[in-house]
Amino acid sequence: PALPICRGRDWKWGNQDKGECGTVIRHYKKGIVEVEWDHGGKNHYRYGAEEAADVQVIEDTRVVRRIADVKPGCKVVRGLHWEWENQDGGAGNIGIVYRIEESRVSVRVRWPSGRRGVYRNGKDGKYDLDLANVSVQAGKKEKPVTKLNISASPARQTPSEKVETKGGNRYCWQWKDKDGKWRPYTVEQISSMEEIYQRNPSATCKLERDSYTYHIDFGKMQQQNVDTKAVRQIRRACLNRDDFDLAIALEQSLHIK
Repeated sequence: PALPICRGRDWKWGNQDKGECGTVIRHYKKGIVEVEWDHGGKNHYRYGAEEAADVQVIEDTRVVRRIADVKPGCKVVRGLHWEWENQDGGAGNIGIVYRIEESRVSVRVRWPSGRRGVYRNGKDGKYDLDLANVSVQAGKKEKPVTKLNISASPARQTPSEKVETKGGNRYCWQWKDKDGKWRPYTVEQISSMEEIYQRNPSATCKLERDSYTYHIDFGKMQQQNVDTKAVRQIRRACLNRDDFDLAIALEQSLHIK
C-alpha cells in the first residue's frame, strides 16, 4: 500500500486517471489493487490478474513539489499518505494551509467544514497533503472558506499593550469590506499600525494596498481611499494565535492562483 503509480502497459480504462498519478491504497484481492487518483477518484485495477498490468509503480517526484511549494495560504487536498479518514470532509475537498510548524515537517490546515488539523509534510517520511489543482477537481467546487468570519473578543484599547498579549493572543487590525466581512491587513501592516496606535490611539497614518493609498484614522476607527474617498470601518481584534494565523492565511489564499 501507499505505492505511487500511473497507468501501465495494459491500461484500457479511458480517462479514469484524468492523466494524473495515483496511489495504491490497498490490495483488493490477488492481482487486483485499489487506487486513489490525485484528483480524488478511486477504482480497482489489475496488477498481476489475467497477467495484465493496468498500472505501474513510479518514483514519487510529487514529494519534492510538496516540500518546496506548501506555504500559508496554499490550497491543499489529501495526498500520498493520507490516513485520516474524512477529516477533510471527503476526497477532493480543498483546505487552506494556515501555519507551517517550526519543525517544517508539519502544517496546520483548515477544511471547508471549519475543522482544523495538523498534517505531515515530511514528518517520518510521510506526506498527508498535496497542492490542490483546482482545474482538475473532477467537478468539485471550492467551498468559500475565505468567507470565514473569525469571532473577535473585545480588545482593551490602551497605548501600553503590545501586539502579542501576555496570554499569547495577538492584535489583528482588520477592515470591513463591501460584503460586511472583516478582512485582515498584512502582517507587516498590522505590526506598523499597532506600533502607531500604541503611541497614540488617536493618530492617523497612510498605507498602501492593492495599488491604492488609504488614510487610516485610529480615533474614528476608519480607513478612507485617498482616490475614491470610499470609507470603511476598521477594528483592532484580539485573536488567539491559531485564529490570527488562519485569518492571515485565508486572506493570502485570495491572491494565490
